[in-house]
Amino acid sequence: MATDAAWLWLFPKAELQEFSGDETGGQTVRADEGAVEVILKKGAFGDFARRVKAGNKRVIVYGAGVIGEAAAPYWLHEYGLDMNVLCYVDADAHKHGKTIQIGSCAVPVASPAVLKELRGDCVILITVSAFESVVRALEQIDELRNIEAYFLPVMLLDAAHAPKKIGVMQSSSQPLIPKKIHYCWFSGNPIPAPLQGCIDTWKRACPDYEIIRWDESNYDVEKTLYTKQAYERRRWGYIPDVARLVILHRCGGIYLDTDVELLRSLDPLLYQPAFCGVEKWGIVNMGVSGAQPGNPVLQAMLDDREDKLFLYADGSENRISSGLYDTLPLLQKGMRPNGETQLIAGGQMTVYAAEFFQPFDYMSGETHVTQNTFAIHHFSGTWLGREAALEREKTRQKFGEFLARLE
Repeated sequence: MATDAAWLWLFPKAELQEFSGDETGGQTVRADEGAVEVILKKGAFGDFARRVKAGNKRVIVYGAGVIGEAAAPYWLHEYGLDMNVLCYVDADAHKHGKTIQIGSCAVPVASPAVLKELRGDCVILITVSAFESVVRALEQIDELRNIEAYFLPVMLLDAAHAPKKIGVMQSSSQPLIPKKIHYCWFSGNPIPAPLQGCIDTWKRACPDYEIIRWDESNYDVEKTLYTKQAYERRRWGYIPDVARLVILHRCGGIYLDTDVELLRSLDPLLYQPAFCGVEKWGIVNMGVSGAQPGNPVLQAMLDDREDKLFLYADGSENRISSGLYDTLPLLQKGMRPNGETQLIAGGQMTVYAAEFFQPFDYMSGETHVTQNTFAIHHFSGTWLGREAALEREKTRQKFGEFLARLE
Protein backbone atom coordinates (compact mmCIF):
# COMPACT_ATOMS: atom_id res chain seq x y z
CA MET A 1 0.00 0.00 0.00
CA ALA A 2 1.03 3.61 -0.48
CA THR A 3 2.11 5.74 2.45
CA ASP A 4 -0.53 7.78 4.23
CA ALA A 5 0.53 10.92 2.40
CA ALA A 6 -1.08 9.33 -0.66
CA TRP A 7 -4.50 10.12 0.80
CA LEU A 8 -3.96 13.74 -0.17
CA TRP A 9 -5.43 12.90 -3.58
CA LEU A 10 -8.46 14.59 -2.06
CA PHE A 11 -7.04 18.07 -2.46
CA PRO A 12 -5.63 20.20 -5.30
CA LYS A 13 -1.85 20.51 -5.33
CA ALA A 14 -1.96 24.29 -4.93
CA GLU A 15 -3.88 23.97 -1.67
CA LEU A 16 -1.45 21.41 -0.32
CA GLN A 17 1.49 23.70 -1.00
CA GLU A 18 -0.12 26.22 1.33
CA PHE A 19 0.51 23.79 4.19
CA SER A 20 3.70 22.07 3.11
CA GLY A 21 6.43 24.67 2.77
CA ASP A 22 8.86 25.86 5.44
CA GLU A 23 6.12 27.88 7.08
CA THR A 24 8.10 28.56 10.25
CA GLY A 25 11.36 29.46 8.53
CA GLY A 26 12.98 26.24 9.76
CA GLN A 27 12.30 27.15 13.40
CA THR A 28 10.36 25.22 16.02
CA VAL A 29 6.66 26.14 16.00
CA ARG A 30 6.34 29.25 18.16
CA ALA A 31 3.81 31.93 18.82
CA ASP A 32 3.22 34.68 16.28
CA GLU A 33 5.12 37.91 16.80
CA GLY A 34 3.65 39.79 19.74
CA ALA A 35 1.83 36.76 21.08
CA VAL A 36 2.03 35.56 24.66
CA GLU A 37 3.90 32.42 25.63
CA VAL A 38 1.85 29.43 26.79
CA ILE A 39 3.91 26.84 28.67
CA LEU A 40 3.25 23.48 27.03
CA LYS A 41 3.82 20.64 29.48
CA LYS A 42 4.56 16.95 28.96
CA GLY A 43 4.04 13.87 31.09
CA ALA A 44 1.51 11.11 31.76
CA PHE A 45 -1.97 11.91 33.03
CA GLY A 46 -0.91 10.82 36.52
CA ASP A 47 1.81 13.50 36.49
CA PHE A 48 -0.75 16.09 35.43
CA ALA A 49 -3.13 15.03 38.21
CA ARG A 50 -0.42 15.25 40.86
CA ARG A 51 0.55 18.77 39.77
CA VAL A 52 -3.07 19.92 39.79
CA LYS A 53 -3.66 18.53 43.28
CA ALA A 54 -0.36 19.77 44.70
CA GLY A 55 -1.03 23.31 43.53
CA ASN A 56 -4.79 23.17 44.15
CA LYS A 57 -5.25 24.35 40.59
CA ARG A 58 -8.48 24.76 38.65
CA VAL A 59 -8.70 22.97 35.28
CA ILE A 60 -10.19 24.45 32.11
CA VAL A 61 -10.82 21.76 29.52
CA TYR A 62 -10.27 23.11 26.00
CA GLY A 63 -12.46 21.23 23.52
CA ALA A 64 -15.90 19.66 24.02
CA GLY A 65 -15.54 17.34 21.04
CA VAL A 66 -15.26 13.57 20.98
CA ILE A 67 -12.10 13.32 23.13
CA GLY A 68 -13.29 16.06 25.46
CA GLU A 69 -16.75 14.63 26.05
CA ALA A 70 -16.11 10.87 25.89
CA ALA A 71 -12.52 10.36 27.12
CA ALA A 72 -11.58 13.34 29.29
CA PRO A 73 -14.37 12.79 31.88
CA TYR A 74 -13.17 9.22 32.46
CA TRP A 75 -9.57 10.24 33.15
CA LEU A 76 -10.47 13.30 35.23
CA HIS A 77 -12.79 11.22 37.40
CA GLU A 78 -10.37 8.28 37.57
CA TYR A 79 -7.73 10.57 39.09
CA GLY A 80 -10.11 12.39 41.44
CA LEU A 81 -10.13 15.74 39.65
CA ASP A 82 -13.92 16.11 39.39
CA MET A 83 -14.05 19.14 41.70
CA ASN A 84 -11.01 20.80 40.11
CA VAL A 85 -12.66 21.28 36.72
CA LEU A 86 -13.93 24.83 36.32
CA CYS A 87 -15.45 24.58 32.84
CA TYR A 88 -15.06 23.44 29.25
CA VAL A 89 -14.45 25.93 26.46
CA ASP A 90 -15.27 25.28 22.82
CA ALA A 91 -15.55 27.47 19.74
CA ASP A 92 -18.73 25.73 18.57
CA ALA A 93 -21.61 27.96 19.67
CA HIS A 94 -24.04 25.02 19.46
CA LYS A 95 -22.29 23.51 22.50
CA HIS A 96 -22.39 26.62 24.68
CA GLY A 97 -24.68 26.24 27.67
CA LYS A 98 -24.69 22.45 27.70
CA THR A 99 -23.00 20.49 30.47
CA ILE A 100 -20.66 17.50 30.46
CA GLN A 101 -20.80 15.07 33.35
CA ILE A 102 -17.57 14.36 35.22
CA GLY A 103 -18.38 12.02 38.07
CA SER A 104 -21.14 13.76 40.02
CA CYS A 105 -20.29 17.19 38.58
CA ALA A 106 -22.14 18.76 35.64
CA VAL A 107 -19.47 20.95 34.05
CA PRO A 108 -20.66 23.81 31.79
CA VAL A 109 -19.38 24.45 28.26
CA ALA A 110 -18.58 28.09 27.54
CA SER A 111 -17.13 30.23 24.76
CA PRO A 112 -13.34 30.62 24.61
CA ALA A 113 -14.02 34.26 25.45
CA VAL A 114 -14.14 33.27 29.13
CA LEU A 115 -10.40 32.63 28.96
CA LYS A 116 -9.90 36.39 28.93
CA GLU A 117 -11.55 36.56 32.35
CA LEU A 118 -9.42 33.95 34.10
CA ARG A 119 -8.47 34.69 37.68
CA GLY A 120 -6.49 32.56 40.09
CA ASP A 121 -4.30 29.54 39.54
CA CYS A 122 -5.57 27.65 36.50
CA VAL A 123 -4.21 25.16 33.99
CA ILE A 124 -5.59 24.17 30.61
CA LEU A 125 -6.19 20.58 29.53
CA ILE A 126 -6.38 20.53 25.73
CA THR A 127 -8.38 17.65 24.24
CA VAL A 128 -8.10 18.67 20.58
CA SER A 129 -5.70 16.71 18.38
CA ALA A 130 -5.19 19.64 15.96
CA PHE A 131 -2.73 21.16 18.40
CA GLU A 132 -1.19 23.91 16.29
CA SER A 133 -4.38 25.89 15.68
CA VAL A 134 -5.26 25.58 19.37
CA VAL A 135 -1.87 26.86 20.52
CA ARG A 136 -2.08 29.76 18.07
CA ALA A 137 -5.48 30.71 19.46
CA LEU A 138 -4.34 30.50 23.10
CA GLU A 139 -1.26 32.59 22.45
CA GLN A 140 -3.39 35.49 21.23
CA ILE A 141 -4.97 35.88 24.69
CA ASP A 142 -2.91 38.17 26.94
CA GLU A 143 -4.51 36.81 30.09
CA LEU A 144 -2.97 33.38 29.40
CA ARG A 145 0.62 34.56 29.59
CA ASN A 146 2.76 31.80 31.14
CA ILE A 147 -0.24 29.59 31.84
CA GLU A 148 0.48 25.84 31.73
CA ALA A 149 -1.27 23.75 29.08
CA TYR A 150 -1.36 19.96 28.90
CA PHE A 151 -2.37 17.83 25.90
CA LEU A 152 -4.59 14.85 26.62
CA PRO A 153 -4.16 13.31 23.12
CA VAL A 154 -0.37 13.17 23.59
CA MET A 155 -0.79 11.57 27.03
CA LEU A 156 -3.14 8.95 25.60
CA LEU A 157 -0.88 8.30 22.61
CA ASP A 158 1.92 7.16 24.91
CA ALA A 159 -0.47 4.86 26.77
CA ALA A 160 -1.84 3.39 23.53
CA HIS A 161 1.65 2.31 22.43
CA ALA A 162 2.34 0.42 25.66
CA PRO A 163 2.39 -3.40 25.16
CA LYS A 164 -1.02 -5.08 25.49
CA LYS A 165 -1.52 -8.57 26.91
CA ILE A 166 -4.96 -9.47 25.55
CA GLY A 167 -5.41 -10.95 22.07
CA VAL A 168 -8.53 -11.93 20.14
CA MET A 169 -11.54 -12.77 22.32
CA GLN A 170 -13.52 -15.84 21.26
CA SER A 171 -16.68 -16.83 23.15
CA SER A 172 -17.84 -19.66 20.87
CA SER A 173 -16.33 -22.78 19.31
CA GLN A 174 -18.35 -22.05 16.16
CA PRO A 175 -18.36 -18.89 14.03
CA LEU A 176 -21.12 -16.48 15.07
CA ILE A 177 -20.50 -13.69 12.56
CA PRO A 178 -21.20 -14.52 8.88
CA LYS A 179 -18.43 -14.23 6.28
CA LYS A 180 -19.67 -11.04 4.70
CA ILE A 181 -17.77 -7.78 4.26
CA HIS A 182 -19.97 -4.70 3.89
CA TYR A 183 -18.86 -1.29 2.71
CA CYS A 184 -20.61 1.93 1.70
CA TRP A 185 -20.02 4.14 -1.30
CA PHE A 186 -22.51 6.91 -1.90
CA SER A 187 -22.36 9.76 -4.45
CA GLY A 188 -22.21 7.78 -7.71
CA ASN A 189 -18.60 8.88 -8.19
CA PRO A 190 -15.93 6.33 -9.11
CA ILE A 191 -13.93 4.91 -6.21
CA PRO A 192 -10.47 6.60 -6.19
CA ALA A 193 -7.39 4.43 -6.73
CA PRO A 194 -6.07 4.60 -3.11
CA LEU A 195 -9.41 3.36 -1.76
CA GLN A 196 -9.73 0.69 -4.43
CA GLY A 197 -6.29 -0.47 -3.39
CA CYS A 198 -7.62 -1.01 0.13
CA ILE A 199 -10.63 -2.95 -1.16
CA ASP A 200 -8.27 -5.18 -3.14
CA THR A 201 -6.54 -6.16 0.12
CA TRP A 202 -9.88 -7.45 1.43
CA LYS A 203 -10.14 -9.85 -1.47
CA ARG A 204 -6.62 -11.14 -0.88
CA ALA A 205 -6.96 -11.51 2.89
CA CYS A 206 -10.53 -12.91 2.85
CA PRO A 207 -10.99 -14.65 -0.53
CA ASP A 208 -13.99 -16.69 0.65
CA TYR A 209 -15.99 -13.74 2.03
CA GLU A 210 -18.93 -12.19 0.21
CA ILE A 211 -18.15 -8.50 -0.36
CA ILE A 212 -21.26 -6.32 -0.50
CA ARG A 213 -21.33 -2.72 -1.66
CA TRP A 214 -24.09 -0.49 -0.28
CA ASP A 215 -25.06 2.64 -2.20
CA GLU A 216 -28.13 4.48 -3.47
CA SER A 217 -29.28 1.39 -5.38
CA ASN A 218 -29.76 -0.84 -2.31
CA TYR A 219 -29.78 1.42 0.76
CA ASP A 220 -32.56 3.87 1.62
CA VAL A 221 -30.83 7.10 2.65
CA GLU A 222 -34.20 8.44 3.81
CA LYS A 223 -34.36 5.74 6.50
CA THR A 224 -33.28 8.36 9.05
CA LEU A 225 -33.50 12.14 8.91
CA TYR A 226 -29.76 12.35 9.66
CA THR A 227 -28.75 10.39 6.55
CA LYS A 228 -31.39 12.12 4.42
CA GLN A 229 -30.05 15.54 5.38
CA ALA A 230 -26.42 14.48 4.91
CA TYR A 231 -27.23 13.07 1.47
CA GLU A 232 -29.06 16.22 0.41
CA ARG A 233 -26.01 18.25 1.47
CA ARG A 234 -23.76 15.85 -0.47
CA ARG A 235 -21.82 15.00 2.69
CA TRP A 236 -21.28 11.43 1.58
CA GLY A 237 -18.86 10.47 4.37
CA TYR A 238 -21.46 11.01 7.11
CA ILE A 239 -24.04 8.59 5.69
CA PRO A 240 -22.13 5.38 6.59
CA ASP A 241 -21.97 6.51 10.23
CA VAL A 242 -25.59 5.41 10.56
CA ALA A 243 -25.84 3.03 7.59
CA ARG A 244 -23.18 0.65 8.90
CA LEU A 245 -25.06 0.19 12.18
CA VAL A 246 -28.28 -0.53 10.30
CA ILE A 247 -26.56 -2.97 7.93
CA LEU A 248 -24.72 -4.92 10.62
CA HIS A 249 -27.79 -5.12 12.82
CA ARG A 250 -29.98 -6.32 9.96
CA CYS A 251 -27.59 -8.54 7.98
CA GLY A 252 -24.68 -9.40 10.25
CA GLY A 253 -21.12 -9.64 8.98
CA ILE A 254 -18.14 -7.28 9.07
CA TYR A 255 -18.18 -3.64 8.06
CA LEU A 256 -15.06 -1.91 6.69
CA ASP A 257 -14.53 1.73 5.80
CA THR A 258 -13.10 2.05 2.30
CA ASP A 259 -9.78 3.38 3.65
CA VAL A 260 -9.11 0.20 5.65
CA GLU A 261 -6.25 -2.00 4.51
CA LEU A 262 -6.42 -5.64 5.62
CA LEU A 263 -3.17 -7.33 6.62
CA ARG A 264 -4.57 -10.81 7.27
CA SER A 265 -7.72 -12.91 7.41
CA LEU A 266 -10.56 -11.78 9.66
CA ASP A 267 -11.53 -15.38 10.47
CA PRO A 268 -10.38 -15.30 14.14
CA LEU A 269 -12.82 -12.43 14.79
CA LEU A 270 -15.91 -14.43 13.80
CA TYR A 271 -16.22 -16.34 17.09
CA GLN A 272 -17.90 -13.60 19.14
CA PRO A 273 -21.31 -11.85 19.09
CA ALA A 274 -19.94 -8.46 18.01
CA PHE A 275 -16.77 -6.38 17.99
CA CYS A 276 -15.44 -2.92 17.30
CA GLY A 277 -12.21 -1.07 18.00
CA VAL A 278 -11.01 2.17 19.52
CA GLU A 279 -8.68 4.87 18.31
CA LYS A 280 -5.62 5.71 20.35
CA TRP A 281 -7.63 8.11 22.51
CA GLY A 282 -9.96 5.30 23.62
CA ILE A 283 -12.80 6.51 21.37
CA VAL A 284 -14.89 3.94 19.51
CA ASN A 285 -14.36 3.73 15.75
CA MET A 286 -16.81 1.52 13.85
CA GLY A 287 -14.70 1.66 10.67
CA VAL A 288 -13.76 -1.96 11.38
CA SER A 289 -16.61 -3.71 13.18
CA GLY A 290 -18.65 -6.88 13.05
CA ALA A 291 -21.73 -8.51 14.55
CA GLN A 292 -24.33 -11.21 14.44
CA PRO A 293 -27.68 -10.06 13.05
CA GLY A 294 -29.83 -8.47 15.73
CA ASN A 295 -27.02 -7.73 18.17
CA PRO A 296 -28.52 -5.82 21.15
CA VAL A 297 -25.57 -3.44 21.53
CA LEU A 298 -25.98 -2.30 17.93
CA GLN A 299 -29.68 -1.81 18.63
CA ALA A 300 -28.78 0.42 21.59
CA MET A 301 -26.44 2.44 19.34
CA LEU A 302 -29.22 2.84 16.77
CA ASP A 303 -31.70 3.87 19.45
CA ASP A 304 -29.25 6.53 20.63
CA ARG A 305 -29.03 7.84 17.07
CA GLU A 306 -32.78 8.30 16.58
CA ASP A 307 -32.93 11.96 17.61
CA LYS A 308 -29.65 13.03 16.01
CA LEU A 309 -29.89 15.38 13.02
CA PHE A 310 -27.27 16.43 10.50
CA LEU A 311 -28.67 19.96 10.28
CA TYR A 312 -29.15 22.29 13.21
CA ALA A 313 -32.22 24.51 13.42
CA ASP A 314 -30.22 27.40 11.95
CA GLY A 315 -29.36 25.30 8.87
CA SER A 316 -25.69 24.77 9.78
CA GLU A 317 -24.22 21.28 9.67
CA ASN A 318 -23.71 19.01 12.65
CA ARG A 319 -20.07 17.97 12.18
CA ILE A 320 -19.84 16.08 15.47
CA SER A 321 -17.69 12.98 14.97
CA SER A 322 -19.45 9.62 14.81
CA GLY A 323 -16.90 8.56 17.44
CA LEU A 324 -18.83 10.52 20.04
CA TYR A 325 -22.20 9.11 19.01
CA ASP A 326 -20.78 5.57 18.95
CA THR A 327 -18.84 5.84 22.23
CA LEU A 328 -21.52 7.30 24.50
CA PRO A 329 -23.95 4.34 24.32
CA LEU A 330 -21.06 1.91 24.89
CA LEU A 331 -20.05 3.85 27.99
CA GLN A 332 -23.59 3.19 29.21
CA LYS A 333 -22.93 -0.52 28.60
CA GLY A 334 -19.87 -0.48 30.84
CA MET A 335 -17.06 0.41 28.44
CA ARG A 336 -14.06 2.22 29.93
CA PRO A 337 -12.33 4.57 27.45
CA ASN A 338 -8.89 3.52 28.69
CA GLY A 339 -7.66 2.03 25.41
CA GLU A 340 -7.70 -1.57 26.67
CA THR A 341 -9.41 -4.57 25.06
CA GLN A 342 -12.57 -5.37 27.03
CA LEU A 343 -15.87 -7.25 26.99
CA ILE A 344 -19.00 -5.20 27.65
CA ALA A 345 -22.76 -5.71 27.84
CA GLY A 346 -22.49 -9.16 29.35
CA GLY A 347 -20.16 -10.35 26.59
CA GLN A 348 -22.36 -9.10 23.73
CA MET A 349 -19.61 -6.79 22.42
CA THR A 350 -15.81 -6.90 22.40
CA VAL A 351 -14.05 -3.53 22.24
CA TYR A 352 -10.51 -3.97 20.91
CA ALA A 353 -7.46 -1.81 21.62
CA ALA A 354 -6.20 0.51 18.87
CA GLU A 355 -3.42 -1.88 17.80
CA PHE A 356 -5.99 -4.29 16.29
CA PHE A 357 -7.54 -2.01 13.67
CA GLN A 358 -6.32 1.56 14.23
CA PRO A 359 -2.49 1.34 14.46
CA PHE A 360 -2.16 4.51 12.39
CA ASP A 361 -2.24 7.74 14.35
CA TYR A 362 -3.54 10.67 12.34
CA MET A 363 -1.97 13.18 14.76
CA SER A 364 1.64 12.04 14.41
CA GLY A 365 1.30 10.18 11.10
CA GLU A 366 3.00 7.13 12.65
CA THR A 367 1.84 3.50 12.31
CA HIS A 368 2.53 0.98 15.08
CA VAL A 369 1.75 -2.55 13.85
CA THR A 370 1.88 -5.39 16.40
CA GLN A 371 1.19 -9.12 16.38
CA ASN A 372 -2.45 -8.27 17.16
CA THR A 373 -2.94 -6.03 14.12
CA PHE A 374 -5.52 -7.17 11.56
CA ALA A 375 -5.95 -3.93 9.64
CA ILE A 376 -4.69 -0.40 9.14
CA HIS A 377 -7.38 2.26 9.10
CA HIS A 378 -5.70 5.01 7.12
CA PHE A 379 -8.13 7.79 8.13
CA SER A 380 -8.33 9.38 4.69
CA GLY A 381 -10.61 12.02 6.21
CA THR A 382 -13.11 12.31 3.36
CA TRP A 383 -15.84 13.16 5.89
CA LEU A 384 -13.91 16.04 7.43
CA GLY A 385 -14.23 18.54 4.64
CA ARG A 386 -11.30 20.19 2.91
CA GLU A 387 -10.31 22.73 5.55
CA ALA A 388 -10.31 20.30 8.47
CA ALA A 389 -8.53 17.57 6.51
CA LEU A 390 -5.79 19.99 5.51
CA GLU A 391 -5.46 21.10 9.13
CA ARG A 392 -5.01 17.45 10.10
CA GLU A 393 -2.21 17.10 7.53
CA LYS A 394 -0.58 20.24 8.86
CA THR A 395 -0.72 18.75 12.35
CA ARG A 396 1.12 15.64 11.15
CA GLN A 397 3.84 17.70 9.51
CA LYS A 398 4.48 19.72 12.67
CA PHE A 399 4.13 16.94 15.26
CA GLY A 400 7.87 16.46 15.88
CA GLU A 401 8.40 20.19 16.37
CA PHE A 402 5.45 20.31 18.73
CA LEU A 403 6.84 17.48 20.90
CA ALA A 404 10.18 19.26 21.11
CA ARG A 405 8.44 22.29 22.58
CA LEU A 406 6.88 20.37 25.49
CA GLU A 407 8.65 21.07 28.79
